[in-house]
Amino acid sequence: EAVYASVEFDKKTYVIKGAVDSRKNPNWDDTIKIILRDCMLDTTVKIQILSRGRLFTKVLGAIEMPVFVLLSNPKGWLPFYKTTKHKVRVGEVFMEVSYEGDGGLP
Repeated sequence: EAVYASVEFDKKTYVIKGAVDSRKNPNWDDTIKIILRDCMLDTTVKIQILSRGRLFTKVLGAIEMPVFVLLSNPKGWLPFYKTTKHKVRVGEVFMEVSYEGDGGLP
């Protein structure tokens, strides 16, 4: 089994591979770059932790939120849930988000 993360944003999916033998404590030390325009602050970002087996892929945890919420908490632990309905909490993931640019200011 391989554990990995996926980030869905603006109709694109970014896959971040987990460390080898990462079934119990997967570790990602990877960076993805997403170009963000001011009009996209309300756009939803969906982050999932998945496990790929021989026959199927299983969602281990997920979170979905508007981009501005993610940017307002740039470093910390995010709760993860069984589904993006955010009812059953299954764990948490530490994330660090950075934003480069003037934020639309003159």
